[in-house]
Amino acid sequence: MHKLIVSQGRIADRKAGTIEGAACTAKALEGILSIAGTYIGQPSPPECDDWCESLLKAKPVLNQLAEELSAAIEAGEQPVMVANTCP
Repeated sequence: MHKLIVSQGRIADRKAGTIEGAACTAKALEGILSIAGTYIGQPSPPECDDWCESLLKAKPVLNQLAEELSAAIEAGEQPVMVANTCP
């Protein structure tokens, strides 16, 4: 069985639309896989910051994503993760 995990918190997004794009992709996968996704994080605007700063801000979301992935693997599920980020 698949487990769909969807990142909706800002990780390092510098351009608008990446969080919304991840949500749209997840909705399509929900239909294809016939499952509901687990959405993690809250959308926030893009920022022009460096990796050190953006990863520090994203730590809570990254930790939650890691926990969901670990739990899915431990439960014998196949995790499918949709994440938002841009260069």
